Amino acid sequence: MDKFWLLIDNIDTKKGRINSIMFLAFAGFVSIIHFYLFYIFAGVLAILWVLKAIRLYISLRRLDFLDIKEKDYKTDRQKRGRFLVIISVFIFFIILYLKYRPNSEAFWGSIHGFSILCISICIFFSGVAIYFNCFILRFISILCTTFFGVIAILTVVNSIFDVLLWATNGGNLEYVKNFISLFEPTNLIINSYMFEVNDLFDFIIISIYSIIFLSFIILIHPPYQLEQLGNVLKISNIIISVISTLIFFFVSMKFSSISLPEYKVLTLSIVESDNQYSQDLDELKKYISTFSKANIINMGTIVFTPYIIALLITNFILDFKKTKSKNRASKFFEEYIELDDASKDCDIIAKKYFYYSGDKNLWRAYNKLNKKVHSKNE
Repeated sequence: MDKFWLLIDNIDTKKGRINSIMFLAFAGFVSIIHFYLFYIFAGVLAILWVLKAIRLYISLRRLDFLDIKEKDYKTDRQKRGRFLVIISVFIFFIILYLKYRPNSEAFWGSIHGFSILCISICIFFSGVAIYFNCFILRFISILCTTFFGVIAILTVVNSIFDVLLWATNGGNLEYVKNFISLFEPTNLIINSYMFEVNDLFDFIIISIYSIIFLSFIILIHPPYQLEQLGNVLKISNIIISVISTLIFFFVSMKFSSISLPEYKVLTLSIVESDNQYSQDLDELKKYISTFSKANIINMGTIVFTPYIIALLITNFILDFKKTKSKNRASKFFEEYIELDDASKDCDIIAKKYFYYSGDKNLWRAYNKLNKKVHSKNE
């Protein structure tokens, strides 16, 4: 039995991950005999990883990995990050399984399906951010709370790869050019139509999901990392506000009263000559004829408002959690003072104090004073 639990404990190591991939490959191979064998082998592997996640969760709850002398509590944060990555992978595979079930295409092709996929991506980046204690990765996890952000990240990543390929092999930067072309006036007019035709209800749903996912990011972060998370949320709010302002000025300059009629004529000729718009051609032509700068501003509002609303609400939740953590740290500090130096509870109380982001200077001052008092008494 000890060997079994040792296998579970080591399943998330480099060797354990390689063995898991090999086992899954073997499951794919035996599925040639019968496809249900794949489900059986994959199910066994999933059970092993579930047991690993449960054992890891129990250890994290007991603060087994927290070393108060370790810088940034490296071991503890890495274990917490690893736990969240495991959970995100589980959610992704469950989504993948459900996506290909009969009669599920409508749901997974809807805004709800995309939003649920976002939570697995969001948890993954949150886990990696906690693991590395990385500012940028936390910002990416916040962006992933809506599928707009996921698409934006994928676009940026593809553009970076395109630039790297161009630098090494002399490519033609096709993807970067396509990305830049999105900001051309004619494309902005057409894209704004795509946003206008969608129901306002979808916009409300996106905002709700964004609030839930951002709140979840706060809840899964350990209290000792809340300060950095708060800074990320503040900077995210600033960035979104600046981008919103830039969009307003860009639209005002680009779509002037002189250039707007010209862009509308040019856009009309594009949609009439392109077959991909033939199905909605009449409605699109009507939209272009009545198009104004307000339509572009509306598109920016739909993209950024879910983040703005979610950040305002979750900042309140973050402040509440930070206050609660400080109160709990104060409570554990008082308990520590009342304990005898030889008490078995000293270590766990100290761990809880630092886990809830207790004041390190206060802790050092008390211990120094305590040592001086003991030395005088001796």
